[in-house]
Amino acid sequence: MICAVCGDVLLLPRKKLIPTKEGPAFCSAGCLRLHILTMPKLTNGELTLLGARKYVPSSPADVYSPLLRTAFRSHFEKRVAEYLVEAFDGEVLYEPHVFEVGTNHRLYVPDFYIVDYGVWLEVKGEWRLGGKSKFTRAQEMLGPERLLLIPPAYEHWFPKNKAAA
Repeated sequence: MICAVCGDVLLLPRKKLIPTKEGPAFCSAGCLRLHILTMPKLTNGELTLLGARKYVPSSPADVYSPLLRTAFRSHFEKRVAEYLVEAFDGEVLYEPHVFEVGTNHRLYVPDFYIVDYGVWLEVKGEWRLGGKSKFTRAQEMLGPERLLLIPPAYEHWFPKNKAAA
């Protein structure tokens, strides 16, 4: 695979890259950041047209970040959140939207939304039942440039002991 930003060959294990039908892949957190910086902000009207609705979580998150004073569902999400807050001066929201994908009112909730750039990020350690198809359908709706996957192969970009650093 080739980095969508700089064109370098990705030196990441293929088995840790989660394949999707479309969508950019990145060679570094820096290239991921540069890609996001190219995306224009979405208006409230555009969010509505894309089907974004406010999400209210039904279960509590239990991985707390003292740096952000927020809880997340996994340590990987926590580390990505801490990176996003430092990398982007604008607002980064955790699970703010829900999208109806497919039949039977299946719902998909992306992990993060970077407000100033209109980009959603999905942090994925492993797929649960139906997760991959919901992500793929949401990526078709939102666009592969706006809904980005952060697979396990990228985990080393986000340091584990950020608060201690």
